[in-house]
Parts: sequence; C-alpha cells; structure tokens
Amino acid sequence: DMVREFSLRSYCRSALPLAVWNDKVFYPHQCVHTHDCVEMQFIRGGAGWCAIRGRHYPMLAGDLYIIPPGDTHEFTCDPGLKYINIMFDAALFAPDEMAIFETFPVFTRSSPAKYTFHPLLQDKLAALLNALEEELKFQNRNFRLNAKALLIQFLVLAERNIHNSAGVCAHDDQQKISRIFHY
Repeated sequence: DMVREFSLRSYCRSALPLAVWNDKVFYPHQCVHTHDCVEMQFIRGGAGWCAIRGRHYPMLAGDLYIIPPGDTHEFTCDPGLKYINIMFDAALFAPDEMAIFETFPVFTRSSPAKYTFHPLLQDKLAALLNALEEELKFQNRNFRLNAKALLIQFLVLAERNIHNSAGVCAHDDQQKISRIFHY
C-alpha cells in the first residue's frame, strides 16, 4: 500500500519554497501521507486528532505540530477545526539560519512533535502567520524577503517559548480525549 507524498511545489504561489494558508476546507479525515518538505499546523480552534509516525495526539487551540519531511502523518478533524498550515523547504534558509532547527527536539528526532502555547502567545504567533500568508498572496515589492523574515520571527518566537509549552505525549484514545477537551 503506497503512502501518498504531497509536493511543496503544488502549494507555492511563487518561486519561494514556502506556502502558508488558513485552512477553510473541512477534511473529516486526511489519510496517511508524507510531504517532501517541513509541514507545520498551528491549531486556532476546534478539535481533532492527528497521528505522526503512528503516535496519536489531540489537536486543540494553541497546538503547533511540526512534521519533518518524509514523516508519515494523518489527521481527523471535528467540524469547526481551524488551523493555519505552513509548508517550507530547508532551501529557504542559509546554513547559519538553519541552526534554529537544532533547538526544536522534533528535528533531532528526540520528540515531541507537538507544542501547546499560552493564549496570549497564540495570538502573536497567528498574527505573524496571517501577515506571512498575505505577503505570499499579494507579492508586493520585496515580498520574498519579508515572507522569510516573518517565518523566521514565527520560528524564533515559538522556539523561545517551547520550554514553557506543554509537550504532550501520545495516548491510545485521543479522539475521546480531544472531544472531552473541546466540550
């Protein structure tokens, strides 16, 4: 059974290896798949669950999922789940800028792949992503530079606060738990 691989190219609006969008389409279930790039999902509201490399996690407001290239994942959403999707390739960054990734445990394979941020921080993170989505959409002068700067600001803000975040462990019955939290 082949696992489908999605390509970053098919989501990009420019030559920049970066795509960001507020997901407005409701997918009750996205089957197991991979990406040829980093994918991040920032949950803004609602509930659901996702599995990354077979480990299940509840999806709730304030959660940031970071999925490295090639990692299998799937998700199931309750109606009303709102999230911002971010996809990018490491080619976007200079070698010295790549150092930020060494501070995220997911990239060193020491887990977790999920971080949960405080509500005040959630709004700051979302504002950066919304500005980034607009840069990629309208492509005004120097948008490539600003888009990259906004993504770096997002990553730095998230990284500075991961020690304050809840790194949530996998559990057997996440659908039940996420519905309890949502209720």
